[in-house]
Amino acid sequence: MKPLAILLPLLLLLPNPLLHAQTGSYSSVRDWRADHERQLIDTYLELLRLPNVASNDGDVSANAALLTRLFAERGFTVSTSAERYPADARAPVVFARYTATNPLGTLLLYIHYDGQPVTESEWTHCPPFDPCLVGDNGAMALTADLRSFDPQWRIYGRSASDDKAPIMSLLGAMDALQALGNTPRWNLLVILDGQEESGSRNFRRYLSRHGDEFQADLAIALDGPRHPSGLPTVYYGVRGGASLLVKVHTARQDLHSGNYGNWAPDPAIALGRLLASMKDDSGRVTIAGFYDQVTPLTTTEQAALAGIPAIEAELAATFGIAAPEQPDSRLETKLNWPTLNVLAMDAGGGLAAPSRTAIPAFAQARIAMRLVQGIDPQRQIALVVEHIRGQGYHVVENREPDDADRQQHPRLASVEFGGGSPATRVSMDEPLARPVVQALTLDGVTPVQLPTLGGSLPFGDFSEGLGIPTVGVALVNHDNNQHGPDENLKILNLWQGIEILARIVTMEP
Repeated sequence: MKPLAILLPLLLLLPNPLLHAQTGSYSSVRDWRADHERQLIDTYLELLRLPNVASNDGDVSANAALLTRLFAERGFTVSTSAERYPADARAPVVFARYTATNPLGTLLLYIHYDGQPVTESEWTHCPPFDPCLVGDNGAMALTADLRSFDPQWRIYGRSASDDKAPIMSLLGAMDALQALGNTPRWNLLVILDGQEESGSRNFRRYLSRHGDEFQADLAIALDGPRHPSGLPTVYYGVRGGASLLVKVHTARQDLHSGNYGNWAPDPAIALGRLLASMKDDSGRVTIAGFYDQVTPLTTTEQAALAGIPAIEAELAATFGIAAPEQPDSRLETKLNWPTLNVLAMDAGGGLAAPSRTAIPAFAQARIAMRLVQGIDPQRQIALVVEHIRGQGYHVVENREPDDADRQQHPRLASVEFGGGSPATRVSMDEPLARPVVQALTLDGVTPVQLPTLGGSLPFGDFSEGLGIPTVGVALVNHDNNQHGPDENLKILNLWQGIEILARIVTMEP
């Protein structure tokens, strides 16, 4: 582990003069938390036990009801989009307002409460919605006498990091400040999105109808993992995305591998060659024009990246990777390049299907791209399709090939277009971002500042749609397995998240 990653938790144990001036003492927030760790963990587990896949109306409605109660108990006025638009009950937006006394201004905080779908059999420590505590020696019992928690222990469960941890951090920060006789110095508008993992459709509809309710001096997105150094992390943009399903077709139906092997073309091998043509051996995308629209980093952004601790070797060891793609460039720089990845592929029903000795009629792959500032999603999809044609394929779009297509074209592919969204990036020189950076600066150790976060979220709806200066703050551990099985949160990140959000809601502009 890098010395800086070891040093950060120690720095957080030291008094901080900025918060001392605002809340009595920085250690008082920590002292209150230390006396209430079991209470905080129990509330967090209550949140995690609620299934939250956005496609299940009943589950997300139960989440919205619990969030309404938790925020109301802390002095927020709470409403949901479902109360105003009964037809939009799926994945309601929960909107919580806190009115400060003599406020310095208004902060808008965006968090989402939905999570990715789960396959329970893939989880190793506990089921995804029956969260558990895991220490160095494996799963641990949450006995009644367990009142304090080693910060290196982890809580496993869906949305433990993405994105219920920031919700719990904010609730804990409010509890700590109020217990100390302190309150936020800003009016707070908290938007809890129930559909972020599937496009935020209801959130965007609500925003378009009631954008006037979201006026604020600064919007802060609370999502994403911290930099792998463990330092608090501020980001100024998010990636966009685009996707498509590619299918290579051969025969009209599956064919017996003994009777027709060496005669019927194998679509899986053809698909493999096609996909391999999209990247060179170093991992650079070979599709013509793929990088042409990238907006170059500014001098300020380049300087910010240069000051970030080097973590490549540690990261490779953490994830068991011998050599990363394009090893001559550091990860933080590559976050500002577009990506192309194959997220799933199968033929013959996949390995989960019963074994059968038949050559499949088709093979398919789901291709996903993460986009960066300046790239048009539809253009990027078109570049991929044009590349497939350049490999000698006849391509049919958004339909299955017919008999005429099969008879005329020995290389035949179909593409089905998925969604697309542009990336957003704001200036690092935004004046109202400076207090956030200062709030995350601990004893002279400044936070990591990223021009672009690796993931995607509705960042531009605030920065561009409403014209509100916007930044993001990442609170959770980088090795949290978000979107996959065994998602987790290191308890240290929850404790630090409480302190960080206490600093933010009491910061001086």
